[in-house]
Amino acid sequence: MTLRLDAELEREEVYAPRSRRFWRSLDYLWGYMPSYRDSRAGRQRARQVKVGLAVLGVLAMIFGGSAGPIVLGALAAALAIAAPVRELKKRSVHNRLRALAADRARPVSHPGSVIFDGRRLELHDAQTMLRRVLVDRPGRELVFRVHGEKICAGLRPRSGKKRDAIWVCAPGLRSEDVPVAYAGGLADLSEQEVDVPANVSAKDWRRLIETLGEVIQ
Repeated sequence: MTLRLDAELEREEVYAPRSRRFWRSLDYLWGYMPSYRDSRAGRQRARQVKVGLAVLGVLAMIFGGSAGPIVLGALAAALAIAAPVRELKKRSVHNRLRALAADRARPVSHPGSVIFDGRRLELHDAQTMLRRVLVDRPGRELVFRVHGEKICAGLRPRSGKKRDAIWVCAPGLRSEDVPVAYAGGLADLSEQEVDVPANVSAKDWRRLIETLGEVIQ
């Protein structure tokens, strides 16, 4: 008899942040910020640049004669307050801005199913089978973990790789729901162990574990 359970599959979806263009533009402008090496000669040149910017700014504001040069002069004088910066700080800000513009990941749920036919456990999404683990193969391992407020059962093949394992989780379970043979202190489920957890109801989880227990000794 085949056991088929409806599940919600959790996957990480990579997306571009809406603010990416802003952070990239800011990173581009930051590239023009004058910098200096943190050495005696570098600090001396930094003072010269700072004085030069201030003088140019003041002269432009005094003798500019129109709004454009006056505004540029004010910007140069204001820049002299912060610039130049140490090369190390400039690289650090570059790295932070690029990190803010980088792709991000968020968990997304998709409908799927967990199928057990007495010989193999399969994980399916709406279109195809994602993976399967043969329960009668040597080296396979059944383990239990805690994931937030859920308890998860993982069937891992000999490879031990997370892309080959099937993890089935459910809320509303208690430690008493874990088979006695596995009921030691349950460790937290690590990201290194799972990539696509399948969430089912507590009732279906108990049915699956009971059925697996009849096959796996």
